[in-house]
Amino acid sequence: MGPEVEPVGYVNARDVAQAVRRALEADVTGSHVAIVAAADTCMRRDSADLLAEVFPGVPLQRPVVGRETLLAIDRARSLLGYAPEHSWLDERAPPGWPAAGGPARGGAARQPGRGASASTWGR
Repeated sequence: MGPEVEPVGYVNARDVAQAVRRALEADVTGSHVAIVAAADTCMRRDSADLLAEVFPGVPLQRPVVGRETLLAIDRARSLLGYAPEHSWLDERAPPGWPAAGGPARGGAARQPGRGASASTWGR
């Protein structure tokens, strides 16, 4: 694998809508920055294994469990009550599209005009 790192984070539009609704209804003042993403990655491998492969020797600040997201969504959770509900693994592919995960790559199937990303990490 080269020095470039492919993205493993994603978000479902329905979860973005939930975050926007919660932000509009939140009892907060001022401006705040929060990352909104899915609770998992778009890879079929455990996140800790991915981190160890791409960033060997870098100590973790906390345990990384299963395929949990590598994006810091804790602020959106605590500030807005954001709770991502949708995973790409739960979605059914439209007729004529490959099933989730793609035929050979292990990542989300990439279709023209779609934001899903395939990765060599999923191999």
